[in-house]
Amino acid sequence: MPTFKYKATDSSGKQVRGSIDASDRKSAFQKLKNQSLNPLLIESLDSQATGSKTAGESKDQPQNTNSFFQNKKLTPANALQFLKQLHQLHSNGMPMGESVKLLRVRLSNPALKELAGNIWTAMSEGKTLADSLAEAPKVFPPSITSMIEAGEATGNLSPILHEVIIFLEKKAETRSKIITGLSYPILICGLALCVAMFLIFKLLPDIKKMIANMGGDMTTSAKILLGLSDFIMKGTPVFIVIGIIVWYAWKKMRSTPEGLIKTDHFLFRLPLLGGLYKMLDLLQISNLLGTLLSNGINTTESFRLTEKSIRNAYLRQNFHHSRTQVNEGVSIATAFRKDDIMPELATDILSISENTGNVANGLRDLTEFYRKELENALSRLTAIVSAVALGGAFLLVFLIALSIISSIFQVSQTIGH
Repeated sequence: MPTFKYKATDSSGKQVRGSIDASDRKSAFQKLKNQSLNPLLIESLDSQATGSKTAGESKDQPQNTNSFFQNKKLTPANALQFLKQLHQLHSNGMPMGESVKLLRVRLSNPALKELAGNIWTAMSEGKTLADSLAEAPKVFPPSITSMIEAGEATGNLSPILHEVIIFLEKKAETRSKIITGLSYPILICGLALCVAMFLIFKLLPDIKKMIANMGGDMTTSAKILLGLSDFIMKGTPVFIVIGIIVWYAWKKMRSTPEGLIKTDHFLFRLPLLGGLYKMLDLLQISNLLGTLLSNGINTTESFRLTEKSIRNAYLRQNFHHSRTQVNEGVSIATAFRKDDIMPELATDILSISENTGNVANGLRDLTEFYRKELENALSRLTAIVSAVALGGAFLLVFLIALSIISSIFQVSQTIGH
């Protein structure tokens, strides 16, 4: 009979390790549950010897093998709703596996019902909740599964789930503010573009024909606008080809680790958007790291789990170097300062919190700081884009109208003479 090595938590939350004989991983999982153990990792000693991966062996790169998780009906809102109901059951004393099993029956939303059913199937085969959720990275990104993984490892899942729910709610709120803030200037730009296209491509050519029939000529500004419309019409295929080439070159560059780091670094240096993009990542880092440390996860494991959640390759590379320094005994503030993870003000706050022995609270303060800075940056961006859009729209319409009126006025003067 095959032998399986396992890592689990007992009823008190203490981690235990050992081995168990079972016909398969599902049977091993059930045997451990019968012993009041909550399995975190189950791997076959035979599979380990041959180097094959089993559930829980590769945490950094989860294997997306469950076709269900490609369900396009799943959304971040679904994820939040599912986790809220899961937390409600689990926090009232129901074991996690039983909570998922009950949701599979109780949920009315088809996508959530299917989600619960497939998570239950994965967990019954020996996968942890974090590994099961990691199969759907679009709705359960690494920033979420890393926190759940830490909660399962320490037997402290209920408060971690509560933190995850708060994080997702604030993330949804920030996303709503971004969409709301940018919708007005986008609408203005769209309307201005439609008006300009109508005037340049329809009205100006008609007026040109009318003036030509009357024996007059267009003004210089009108000729420039007509030349611009001809250039756009004739150059559109060329622009499309250039766009495709640029897009392909960008994708090709990002297909290599070095190119991915360079392009992600370039995104940080974009005017206006670069700072906003980096602030979103720093908000996530400070929130996740602070949550893990405040829930009893040691510094080494907290840094490992946080690194997994960082999307930007350039920032993840720098964070990895900082993580190595911290593991060697360097302070978090010093490491972050050397690797340009956070600005000076943030590292000063971290340095003070480290000196007082309260790093978790310092990181929570940074989370709120970055959230407010993000809101302020969004307000500034909205104001700038709105002003540019409105100013550009009025200027363009004014120039076109002036060209038309001046051309008509010039023809009327010619006829008068």
